[in-house]
Amino acid sequence: KVALTFDDGPIPDATPAVLQALASQQARATFFLLVDRAEAHPQLTRQIAAQHEVGLHGLEHTPWLTLRSPEAGARELRDARARLEAIIERPVTLYRPPFGAVSPRLYESVRRAGLQLVWCSVRTRDGGRVSPAAVRDRCRRAGPGDIVLLHEQPSQSILPAVLDDLAARGLRSVTVGSLCTSV
Repeated sequence: KVALTFDDGPIPDATPAVLQALASQQARATFFLLVDRAEAHPQLTRQIAAQHEVGLHGLEHTPWLTLRSPEAGARELRDARARLEAIIERPVTLYRPPFGAVSPRLYESVRRAGLQLVWCSVRTRDGGRVSPAAVRDRCRRAGPGDIVLLHEQPSQSILPAVLDDLAARGLRSVTVGSLCTSV
């Protein structure tokens, strides 16, 4: 098992293709969503949550939570969590910080907010100017127990091939929660 994770969504131009690719392989994933985008696209957010695990990626895509006091950071995370839970109508327990930006203040904020911080063991760097072939090659490094960091856009175009590569090696994509409870 590996956990494919997707950051920065939902994105109307990319999310449906990601969901279709996952469904065609009967794969599950974890989506770390931004609250501002989730609120702008609630139906798409609920569509993600219907089949996949949803984690919090923040109110918006900024690294500033690392600089806030633990009290202020926890308040922001609790607010973001409540707003996301109101859309998907189920608990959110996972958090991935934008840009992977962490600090002692952030760790304490996450703890006080009652969330579990999730990072990755395979970083594809697909959020930058990387060719689809390079992203696919980086995904080929994933092995049992890995958490793979992808973004809904631009990875929607190579996801079917990534899933085929995993299946050819006897790996299947599961949620972070499922992966962590099976280890």
